[in-house]
Amino acid sequence: MIWRLPEPRFDVASALDRGSRDYQEDSLVSDFAVGDDCGIVVLADGMGGHSAGDIASKTVVTEVFSELKFHGDLFFEEGMNMPALMESAIAKANGCVRDAML
Repeated sequence: MIWRLPEPRFDVASALDRGSRDYQEDSLVSDFAVGDDCGIVVLADGMGGHSAGDIASKTVVTEVFSELKFHGDLFFEEGMNMPALMESAIAKANGCVRDAML
């Protein structure tokens, strides 16, 4: 009889620490679908105490995550240009932060 080990399964945990500040400016979101070999993690650092740094980081996380999820079915296609997708997602998020801060 041949014994086989079960396929590995991954659990994801995340944590943020506000450090010495009164509130947390950093934002983090992750998504690892059951049965998939990879997932998405987006982390945005706050703006070091600048006005609305928490809003900026939440906006970036939301926009980048949404864009990546929208194109998630393309991740494994041959010829997929992940650097270009990331650059596009980050540029859109940057535009959203700029517009929100005006």
